[in-house]
Amino acid sequence: MSQSARELRARASESGDRPIPASVGLRYPWWRLVVAVGVVGMLAILAVSQGSVGIPPLTVAKILASKLPVFDPTADWPGTSETILLQLRLPRVALAGIVGAALATSGAAYQGLFKNPLADPYLIGVASGAGLGATIVLITGVPLFVGALNLLPVAAFAGGLGAVSLAYMIARRSTGTPLTTLILAGVAIASLAGAATSLLMVRSDPDLRPLLSWLLGGFISARWSHSAIVLVYLVPAAAVLAV
Repeated sequence: MSQSARELRARASESGDRPIPASVGLRYPWWRLVVAVGVVGMLAILAVSQGSVGIPPLTVAKILASKLPVFDPTADWPGTSETILLQLRLPRVALAGIVGAALATSGAAYQGLFKNPLADPYLIGVASGAGLGATIVLITGVPLFVGALNLLPVAAFAGGLGAVSLAYMIARRSTGTPLTTLILAGVAIASLAGAATSLLMVRSDPDLRPLLSWLLGGFISARWSHSAIVLVYLVPAAAVLAV
């Protein structure tokens, strides 16, 4: 029995309520997780098989199996197909999946905090603030790299953190921070940050392709190292939220 289930049963006993069954906290629809993982796996194989150079899904499966120590399939595929799969397409799919997991984790955290299934990072200005921070760096001509440090994600993080901090300071009261007030302050900050981003884009250089490319996102230049970088932040954050 999990700790949470034991606590629920103990509270019910102390309050005189009807006992909670021992199965509470132990049930989980594992079959849904298995089906979801299977569907994602099949879609990933289908995704990496498409492109200007077609790679049959069966060949994709063989190439992936050849990298496992327990399989030794006959290498009847061109070397270029293996290079395209492992160095170009698979890193993109892997990074897309990891970024999706990060977005799902942050979305679940927001929804749990605000007790609203529609909550998202735009609710209290995180996304808009991050976009404003990145826009400022891109249009001011600041060097994007200081040594090995990329200033673009740092500026985006600072912008998101600044927007949330400002919304929190506006909503804070001596008796606490009402969630409704925090949401209203966050919506206002998000609108201001979005307007500031649009203003900077209009008044900047006519060539907005780098800025729009960053704001809209993309995986065209994804590498395995990018997935590792995201995991460095995602795994500890998910562990903290899961506690």
